[in-house]
Amino acid sequence: MTTQRIFSWFNVTWFRALLQPAPLLGMAMIAVLWIGLAYLLADHHGTLADPENRAPIFVPIVVLLTLLELVIMTASIRRQMSLEQTNLRFDTALENMTHGLCMFDAEKRLVICNDRYAALYRLPPELLKAGTTHEAIIAHRVMNGLLKGEKSAGAVDKKLGALGQLSSDRISSRIDELSDGHLIRVTRQPMKGGGWVATHEDITERYRLENQRDSMLAQESRRLLTESAIGSFRERVEEMLGAVSSSTNAMKSTAGALIASSQETTQHAQGALRESNQASMNVSLVAGSAEQLSASIA
Repeated sequence: MTTQRIFSWFNVTWFRALLQPAPLLGMAMIAVLWIGLAYLLADHHGTLADPENRAPIFVPIVVLLTLLELVIMTASIRRQMSLEQTNLRFDTALENMTHGLCMFDAEKRLVICNDRYAALYRLPPELLKAGTTHEAIIAHRVMNGLLKGEKSAGAVDKKLGALGQLSSDRISSRIDELSDGHLIRVTRQPMKGGGWVATHEDITERYRLENQRDSMLAQESRRLLTESAIGSFRERVEEMLGAVSSSTNAMKSTAGALIASSQETTQHAQGALRESNQASMNVSLVAGSAEQLSASIA
């Protein structure tokens, strides 16, 4: 099936190349040569002397010119077929691009664009024709509410003014937000001699993923900071608990020493009390003895 399509395309392309002005002119020249040769060889009116003797001269000349013209025709047909094949490949690549693409000349008139570009901005057929002004295409975007913002002549002028400030000799890039929330990155490449080629890429999904990634990175950063703060707080608490524990042990040691000293003091007091009681008893005995002695003397 593929071979048949290729063969069919080749036949159509070859026939179309054959109908170009150069091959048609070549075929006309060949026809004139052979008709003239036939007329000369016939010479029914006797205008030429000895036509039979001149035939060996005219025939090779006509054959040579015919072959030369056929070579020129073949080269022209091959060149035309190569050009059409190149154009076909270019059109195929252009229409299979994931980005919208457009080209404007030095007078800001549309040269070419692909279907993706037309679909992004819902361009009607009349605005897809070569020669359409850039102003008309921008006005269509603004006035039909495709771009986010106002739908007025003032908004059109403002947009055109902003685009007019873009560099004419350096690559520029901008992001246009559509009314439905889609984001379009427009990259403009100026051309020598004026005009530019621009690509229009829908980056809505990429922008959403980048925002999601940035949010996740921010959350991870906050988590690391929180964990670091918690770790630092834990170390401080452990240091404080260690200091409190050391103070507690010192207090326990001091309390033990005080208790031991108190016990020793109590023991000394009890000994002194016993000695005091013993002394009192001795005094009482002495007093009793003295009274007895006094009574015996009396």
